[in-house]
Amino acid sequence: MLVIVQTTGSAMVPAYTGGTTPYVQANTPTLCRLSAFIEYKVKTGHLKVLAENVPEGTENVEAYLESLKPAPIKPQPAKTKKST
Repeated sequence: MLVIVQTTGSAMVPAYTGGTTPYVQANTPTLCRLSAFIEYKVKTGHLKVLAENVPEGTENVEAYLESLKPAPIKPQPAKTKKST
């Protein structure tokens, strides 16, 4: 499963196991496979998951995250009653 993760502090998370887990830059959303290493870093609070079940072939992480945000709600004009 592909996930988008981000560090919770100002420290980066180095690549692990010969490059199977990518280098995660500090405070930068990063696309990676959910591995035991990533799960461990999430449980210990070093990483947070921003999105799960990311489709294969996703290239632009920021655009994908923007697509997950709900559309803003437009304010409705207040209805006033006419006084008689």
